[in-house]
Formats: sequence, C-alpha cells, structure tokens
Amino acid sequence: MIEVGILTKDIARAAFDQRGLINFRKSLNPIKCVHIYPKPEVYSFDLTATPDITISKNDRIALRDKDNHWHLLSIESIEVNKKPLEEATVISGGNVGVKVDKFIENAKDFYLKKA
Repeated sequence: MIEVGILTKDIARAAFDQRGLINFRKSLNPIKCVHIYPKPEVYSFDLTATPDITISKNDRIALRDKDNHWHLLSIESIEVNKKPLEEATVISGGNVGVKVDKFIENAKDFYLKKA
C-alpha cells in the first residue's frame, strides 16, 4: 500500500501505535461500488450507502484486485444522471459515475482517498 501511494509511512507508523488489531485502512473511506463499466473505465458508486462522503476530481480511488494487490486510480471525470460535476455528494444523486485512468479487472473493496 505504501509503494502504490495509498498510505504514507507516517500513517503506517501511527497504525502500529494502536492497541489491538492494526488497521491500515483507517485513513481511507470505504465506498460501495454498484456497477462496473470496463470499456469507458467507469465505476458507479452508491453514495446513499455512505452519505457523509464527497467525491471530487482531485480525490483518488483505491481498490484491491482478485489477487489482493492494491491499486490507486486517478479520477478523470464525475457524472450524475449524465451531468458532469466537479464533486458529488449524496445530495447530487444516489449513484455517481466515476471515470478513472485505468480499469482493474476483478476489482473489489473500493475506497476513497481524499486529496
């Protein structure tokens, strides 16, 4: 996760200071992916499942593939109901289409990494 840029060394060090289970994902916000469009590299996220989340074009999407490798994707554009937006919240609409810079086959466990 550090090599890909999802975590910094400082965040990893702070995780070791916690008592009990070490949670490296504490700095990431989980988001629910409801549909994947491989050709245009678009992931659709349901923001009603995480109403406190705001997705902006400066943020990045962190995810794991089927082999548990982590990937950090840049957001190229955001759309709600075919309207381009700079940022999206639950108020913008339930499902948000996020076009990213590359498609990851068999992606799972989606997280939002704030800029």
